[in-house]
Amino acid sequence: MKPAEGTILTVSRVCAENAALDALENPDIQFVLERTVTYALQALKETVHQNPVLEKAGVVDAGGMGFVIILQGMLDVLNGVKVETVIPAESSQPREAADFSEYATEDIKFAYCTEFIVSRSTKRDPAKLRTFLSTLGDSLVLVDDEEIIKVHVHTNNPGRALEEAIKYGMLATVKVENMRQQHTEKVVDQKEAPAAVRVSAAPERKYGFVSVCSGEGISAVFKDLGVDNIIAGGQTMNPSTQDILSQIDKTPSEVVFVFPNNKNIIMAAEQCVPLSGKTVIVMPTKTIPQGISAMLAFDPALEAEQNRETMMSAISRVRTGQITYAARDSDFDGKKIREGDYLCLLEGQLFGNAKDLSGLSKRLAREFQKAAASFITIFYGEGVSEQDADKLRAVFEKECKNAEISVLFGGQAVYYYLISAE
Repeated sequence: MKPAEGTILTVSRVCAENAALDALENPDIQFVLERTVTYALQALKETVHQNPVLEKAGVVDAGGMGFVIILQGMLDVLNGVKVETVIPAESSQPREAADFSEYATEDIKFAYCTEFIVSRSTKRDPAKLRTFLSTLGDSLVLVDDEEIIKVHVHTNNPGRALEEAIKYGMLATVKVENMRQQHTEKVVDQKEAPAAVRVSAAPERKYGFVSVCSGEGISAVFKDLGVDNIIAGGQTMNPSTQDILSQIDKTPSEVVFVFPNNKNIIMAAEQCVPLSGKTVIVMPTKTIPQGISAMLAFDPALEAEQNRETMMSAISRVRTGQITYAARDSDFDGKKIREGDYLCLLEGQLFGNAKDLSGLSKRLAREFQKAAASFITIFYGEGVSEQDADKLRAVFEKECKNAEISVLFGGQAVYYYLISAE
């Protein structure tokens, strides 16, 4: 709400102003981008002196650094070069992280980090709430739509903030944290914690495997297929690059294949490639069935690149259906969806919705039959009985007479069923 110098705004502004002038001189994109990266690096170097907090910590702005990396990545693509990281200044290198002990706890002006969501039930203008909260503290962020108002603010009076918020509707969630206490704990942890040392398991064999998945049954399937380490994650919990890297380190092999099994996790997994001392190959699996099919296609007698190609071929032959439910009324691509409807996704796109599961599942089975599926595997999730899963099996057996159909307990959250067709 209060833009400041020494942030990503400064770096992007300097770049934009100079790029506009450079484009007048020479409109070639490569020329402009090369100049812009130079300006960005210089502007980033200056951020440490433009913001009092950064100067005290001796670090450049993180957002500005991210902006520089994006620009550098664009230039690298044009040049056909892959550079893994950007080193900002040649001299007077900023530190990698701030030393929290350099700050006095009492210097924290507003003690409580206050976050809450209001379920709107009045027609009051949220702009008035924003104005009120701006008088109570700083670091205010308020966003709203027709249904909710979401707020983050640092203040010494969280009670007054919540009291005013109730005038706009019921409080759906509230979180208040004492930042002075957090700071004290951080200083203690920083003093007591030993330096982190990464340990990588020595290779005992050529190939190893890491997979992201959720559900007791699905994890067991991956383990049975030879996966060394499982990372809990999926639709509602995406692991970080560090989470994935730690499991790669634990895998005792020269080459590690990683299966993200979710499109939102692929990028985090790919960040591990230059960070690991092992050869890491990320298979771009977007669903659990794709990961399972890739593992089934693996051949220990083949070289790594041959295996990658074989597994990519297996991935391309898989179609994935997912059945879940609608948590709220909505409108998706012109389709009216009601709370409690069964939702069926095919390859991540809405295939259909209905109050009745049998009709919806019959449509999906017929879609697989049209695609001449030979193997269909149904994983049923937590809260689904074996009897209900057998009813779904019966639907698919009736519609897909030429397919071999298997039903397995997956134990996954969110989705009642994950259905693989090959």
